[in-house]
Amino acid sequence: MKKYIFFNRKWAVLHFLAVVLLAAGLLFVAVEMGSLVNILLYEYDVNLVYIVVRMVLVLFVTAFALSLFQLASRKHHVAVNQSLEEDLSLALLRSDVDTSRVINILNNEIDEVIYKYIHTFFNYVRVVAYALGALIFTVTLSWQVLVYALGIMFFNIFVSHLFAKKLSSDNKDVQNEKAKVLQTAQGFFGARTSINIFGATDYSMEALKGVYSTKNKRFFKAGVFSGAIVGGVNNFIGWLAWRGTVIAIYIFVFLQYMDLGQAVTFVIMLEYLLSPVHEIMQLKNFKDSTKSIRADLAEILSAKQQEVEPLDKNQDIIFKNVDFSFDGESEFMKDISLRFEHGKKYMIVGASGSGKSTLLKLILKSLQPTSGAIFYGEKNYTDINAPTLYQNIAYCSQKIEMIPGTLRQNISMCKYPDNERVERAINMVNLNYLKEKLDIELTENVDNFSGGELQRIAIARMLYKDSPIFLFDEFSSALDNANAEEIEKCLINIKDKLIINITHRMHEEIAKCYDKKITINKGKLNV
Repeated sequence: MKKYIFFNRKWAVLHFLAVVLLAAGLLFVAVEMGSLVNILLYEYDVNLVYIVVRMVLVLFVTAFALSLFQLASRKHHVAVNQSLEEDLSLALLRSDVDTSRVINILNNEIDEVIYKYIHTFFNYVRVVAYALGALIFTVTLSWQVLVYALGIMFFNIFVSHLFAKKLSSDNKDVQNEKAKVLQTAQGFFGARTSINIFGATDYSMEALKGVYSTKNKRFFKAGVFSGAIVGGVNNFIGWLAWRGTVIAIYIFVFLQYMDLGQAVTFVIMLEYLLSPVHEIMQLKNFKDSTKSIRADLAEILSAKQQEVEPLDKNQDIIFKNVDFSFDGESEFMKDISLRFEHGKKYMIVGASGSGKSTLLKLILKSLQPTSGAIFYGEKNYTDINAPTLYQNIAYCSQKIEMIPGTLRQNISMCKYPDNERVERAINMVNLNYLKEKLDIELTENVDNFSGGELQRIAIARMLYKDSPIFLFDEFSSALDNANAEEIEKCLINIKDKLIINITHRMHEEIAKCYDKKITINKGKLNV
């Protein structure tokens, strides 16, 4: 994640310069305030216009420095946000990360990393610039004032570190308890239908109350230590430090180590010396709080992206002595040897749980064989990455996935579709009455289409892609008999394609049109 700090060099450099300019501007304001105090106290003939002009200058410098800082900070934030969103989106589209996790990354975690990690670097620069400027000013006064300033600064550092480890540990414990609550809540709320049907509301509430109680006790314990004890000690020490500073300034002015104007400036500068101690601790906590998020995002970004490579079309898919197990122990499929020949049509039938969908997932590389091998022509599946294989496969599952965009774009799966191909595809699946709706914007949750229409849209998507291999997993499950028969007849009449159709609905007349019918029973094939 470090590379994103200076990912957009122009705005990163401007952000850096704006931070330094802000620090310089505020230090200039402090010196000016002290100078104006001296003019008002020691000069008898005061030119009020001159004083007003200098005060306006002070206000202008402050406003300009703050505005420039805000502009550069915001622009840099937008540039980094754009880069992170694009890089993560590309990586996530090719990953199997859960959708809810993806939404959380895009909605929360990117902003959290930018605010608490990337901006922290520039806040470190700002704090250090304040401290250096204040020290330089202090050096110009006298070594006695410098010694006092350094002494009170290091005393504050010592006090801050006194409780740092305990505070960090308590914060970590609270975060762990929050994570447990989220995990438990996700488990129960994800199973609400079953909970309500089986009357498990009381049991669920007892479990949730338990994790809520543990989390809140930990939060209270951490709050008592950080708020009451540490806060009280820090406030008391701060109270002593500032009263000691008042006495020290009185002595310094009395001994003529500084005048009253310099005393005013010194008070302001002392804030720049002391506040960085607490700010740096806070910034470190901010940075550390994103450690796990940064590690997760870095892992996603570092995953090797698989490039699409050239792959011959019109090849057979061959299973050679393939075994498959879900748990690595009990065999679900045993010694499967089968050739799916290009240009032929295969019907696969079997009871629920017999292994029909598992066979398709092996072809799609969603699952890997426990032993044996699968070949695409003469090429071993292990030598073909998924994106390369997918360029030759079109797949229709029982769950139809729609994307934001128009119906035309959902069929073509691209921004600028070939309109003739789209219309040819919808005609083949009896959706020509939707021609007027092709350019209507859809959302991901499509409620204005029936299940059968969505199923036919998915088949039209396959026909548009026109891949050499068509895989169907119960494509007719949401279709009425008339549409199912008509579309299936249309599909099996398509030439020069390997078609594998898993179905529970078998029409004797259409079944005869398939080249082979394969029955699966408990992972065993009967061809």
